[in-house]
Amino acid sequence: MLEDAGWKLGADGVYRQGGQRASFTIGHKAGRTGAPRPWQLMQASCRPAGIANRRRGQESFNDQQLPASDFDAALFAWVRLADQVSLIQNYISKNRGGVANYNNYSNPQVDDLLTKTNTELDYQKRLALFNQVEDLMAKDMHSIPLFQLIDFSASDRAYAPVSYLLPSGGVLWNASPGPSSRETAH
Repeated sequence: MLEDAGWKLGADGVYRQGGQRASFTIGHKAGRTGAPRPWQLMQASCRPAGIANRRRGQESFNDQQLPASDFDAALFAWVRLADQVSLIQNYISKNRGGVANYNNYSNPQVDDLLTKTNTELDYQKRLALFNQVEDLMAKDMHSIPLFQLIDFSASDRAYAPVSYLLPSGGVLWNASPGPSSRETAH
């Protein structure tokens, strides 16, 4: 596809066109654990395609670089509530109140539909509006999900009380491997 668009493969194995190199920086919070790490998978997939990327993991990523939209690709995830209300602040244009719209996504149709969801009291109509929003966002392809966060729940009458913390916590909220799980254990 790159060659069809006029890009030429350089001696270093990375495509170039008009003085621009096919490369990007992956921003993420430093210290994330897991094997293999998502940025390693991205590098392994991009390099054979002639696309270079470098990792820029910083402890300040979520607090500084993410809100400033200072990234080419971000390893970051939103955990939404079941009724999708968090879509509004995350995806409405910044000039319409999108305080957590970190990739500066903007679509006037999405903005209008998200604004309507705040005044729609009928659950089925509100759900239909959110579905329209998701269809438009998928067509815009402004963000590419890399993976789904784990969520699992089960119960047995023999054990009580069992409570579920919704998608923002879930029953496996403290099951991540590595140092971060020990730091947050209660």
